[in-house]
Amino acid sequence: MLLLGGVAYFPERIDTIDVDLREISADVMSALPWQWERLRLGLEARIENGSAWGRSALSKLNDGGASRLPALLAFAIRRSLGLGRTRTAISHGAALDERTGRLLRALGLTTVEGYGVTELGGWSLMRFNGGDWRGLGDHRSSRNEDGELAIAHGGGVLRTGDRADEFGAPVGRLEDAAIESLERHLAATPMIHRAVASAQAAVLEINHAKVRSWALAQGLPASTFRSLAALPELRALLSRELQDQSPGSSKIPEFRVLAPDPFSRSDGLLTATGTVRRDAVLKKFVERAALGEDVHAVLH
Repeated sequence: MLLLGGVAYFPERIDTIDVDLREISADVMSALPWQWERLRLGLEARIENGSAWGRSALSKLNDGGASRLPALLAFAIRRSLGLGRTRTAISHGAALDERTGRLLRALGLTTVEGYGVTELGGWSLMRFNGGDWRGLGDHRSSRNEDGELAIAHGGGVLRTGDRADEFGAPVGRLEDAAIESLERHLAATPMIHRAVASAQAAVLEINHAKVRSWALAQGLPASTFRSLAALPELRALLSRELQDQSPGSSKIPEFRVLAPDPFSRSDGLLTATGTVRRDAVLKKFVERAALGEDVHAVLH
């Protein structure tokens, strides 16, 4: 794009992305999957707290009953996000989760996703608007007998260490299949933003906006993240929702910790790019709960 006369902009800091977007109003936006997901979560919370018309349109979209938001609503949302002029959303590093990709396309954006590994020097696979993954150049993908994504190229075949579906599309790390399934299942709970799990324990981070809206509707105090996470009524609600749920062959661990604070880079739970440090999260919250600290956060 730069060779064609484009101008590249970068956010001042990760936590100023929202403001910078509105200031720049770019034609093309490129971001990591977690950044697009963060935008979606904030947007969904705003729609749910807005008009009944907007809530109804979002519900139909998430239920699969619609593929686009009403044009006026879509334009208003894009403009409020600083995406009024944006036509293309590029995600790199991993595939977009289905719900995020669907929402971006519902807003009238073309989604472009790229997959690559360092050994092959950039993107090897690409797809448009959630369609089929296609190899770039002489790169071709397949799934081997171990369920692993393999990429054939001019110099041979590279085993990536990632999982592939039956069509040779990337779907996550090979060794993390069961844990990823469990974490996606937990994070699908409406009040949960993120989940980090192991075979023995799960740490849950609440969706601040949704929990706050729920608390206000219930007439409960809703001041800070920590006070919301400590609400006995919330813990009881989550316990009921998670009880007896079993995603596929993965059983939800009985030892579940509700994080009293959001994951952040300052406490070492997120990398500089916002990726969750899973081992650090499990070590910090599970050990603290075992020692009797923040005992209000343990879901029985």
